[in-house]
Amino acid sequence: MGVEVSDAASVDVDTEQLIPGYLSGDGQIGDLLAGKVREALNRIVRRYNLKPQDYEEIVQETMLQVFARIPEFDQSRGSFESWLVGFLANTVRTHRRREVRVRIADIPVDEVQSLSYEMGALAGEREALKAAIDTLDVLDRELLHMRYSLGMSSEEIAANSDMNAPQVRKRISRAMERLRCHPSIQGLIL
Repeated sequence: MGVEVSDAASVDVDTEQLIPGYLSGDGQIGDLLAGKVREALNRIVRRYNLKPQDYEEIVQETMLQVFARIPEFDQSRGSFESWLVGFLANTVRTHRRREVRVRIADIPVDEVQSLSYEMGALAGEREALKAAIDTLDVLDRELLHMRYSLGMSSEEIAANSDMNAPQVRKRISRAMERLRCHPSIQGLIL
């Protein structure tokens, strides 16, 4: 079932029909396929709660992944668009994790101390609390910072992460419990 370039330019040719032509090395079919993939990704990426300036970067990263693995696409396992959504979801997740790491790296030391103080530590116990906070993983520290230092609600935190509000509340609750059980601050009231 060969697809001619003139046929592929029509709207009713499925993206799946373009894949064999692309894999055979037809550059024009490859350009049409890239255009259709970009169009689909641009439409789908808007469903995610992202900053508009991040759309193009995420679409580009996703296209690189898709075209690197396009020979593995199996139409019997689902539609091409579903396959794209899987790649896009992974790219968005990676992008959000990267953003969290950057935000954490940008937190000045005095804000970390401020976070410790805002969480109820007294001046002499601040170092013990900071040491306990440092034992938490990066995501937990970031969630505590957003909740207690920035005063964000769990819904606001969820909108800026790949978790939903109940997951945010549970993660913060568990992080606070780990802090309460930490030996260096067991006497502190949190």
